[in-house]
Amino acid sequence: MNYQIIYDFGHDGISFAKVVIGIILFVLFPVGVTWVYFKLRNVSVTQPSRFLSSRNINNLNSPWFLVVLAFCYLIVVGLSYEFYSDFLASKKAIESGTMSVVEGDVSRFHHYNAFRNRHTYVPPKDLFCIKNTCFTLVDSIFNVGYNSLAVNGSPIRNGLPVRINYIQTGSGKKIILRLETINSSP
Repeated sequence: MNYQIIYDFGHDGISFAKVVIGIILFVLFPVGVTWVYFKLRNVSVTQPSRFLSSRNINNLNSPWFLVVLAFCYLIVVGLSYEFYSDFLASKKAIESGTMSVVEGDVSRFHHYNAFRNRHTYVPPKDLFCIKNTCFTLVDSIFNVGYNSLAVNGSPIRNGLPVRINYIQTGSGKKIILRLETINSSP
């Protein structure tokens, strides 16, 4: 069969938008918050305003504020670790050629719309299987690999013959590194 490459991590890699957002979220934001914290901590309030009242400045010096700031840093470090560890694992798999390959027709395709209730937001996602290997695509800028949904123009649908090169992370997540479909032109 003649396959057409739809997505190739080795060629597309990581987009410029993901790098810029990663730099803003994982580097500039924590540095900015720390800078503001230390600037405001040493402010003496001569003309109180609503934001810079003496009560708010004193709260910045409390140990609880430092605990909250440390917790925020842990969340940022955790998110950046997950994203960049997936990126490095994908890059290593391509360089060493240790990707798994599954080929066959797409089955059990289902699109789940996003929903929000009072406490959570669940992003839209596509689930599908090829033979006994199932994949979940979530439309998020923080995902590594192929993650385009059918509603955004992805060609994946039931019955489509595809070949997918992927890796499976330690947490069980499958990252699609290459997606190929049957070339319809002769």
